Amino acid sequence: MSSIREIIRNIVNKLADKDGFKRAWVEKHWPELVGLEASRHSLPQRVERATLFVSVDSSVWNQELFMRRRQLLQKINDNFSHVILQDIKYQLGHFSFFQEPTKEKLEKISGLIDNRIGQDQRRQIDFQEMTILAGLRRKRHKI
Repeated sequence: MSSIREIIRNIVNKLADKDGFKRAWVEKHWPELVGLEASRHSLPQRVERATLFVSVDSSVWNQELFMRRRQLLQKINDNFSHVILQDIKYQLGHFSFFQEPTKEKLEKISGLIDNRIGQDQRRQIDFQEMTILAGLRRKRHKI
C-alpha cells in the first residue's frame, strides 16, 4: 500500500511533464532558487521542450545567471524524480513586478484557510494561486 506522500509525489511527477506546470513551479520558487536579489532582476517567462526561458533586466544579471545555469538546473531537477528541465536561456527584457503581500499577511491568510479546509483543497488552491500569479505576470509583461 502506498503512503499518501508517495501518491502525491507520483501525481506531482506526472504534472511535472507539462510545460505549464514546470513554469508555474519554477516561478513560485524562483526567489528560493536564485536568491532574493537575483529574483528582483529576473523572471521566468515560459518553458518549451524542457528549456526554461528567463527575462533579465540587464546584461550584468544575464551573465551572472548564465554562469549559475548548471547549478540552477540541478536545484530545480532535484525536486523531482526525473529531469524536468535540460537548459535555461536568458534574454534581456523589461518588466515590473506588482507588489506582493508581506510574509506576515500571507501567513495569516494561510492560517485562516488551513483552519477551514482540508489538505487536498489547500493543494488545489495553491496550484490555482500559482496559475493566477503566472497569468498576472505574463499579462503585465505584454502591456
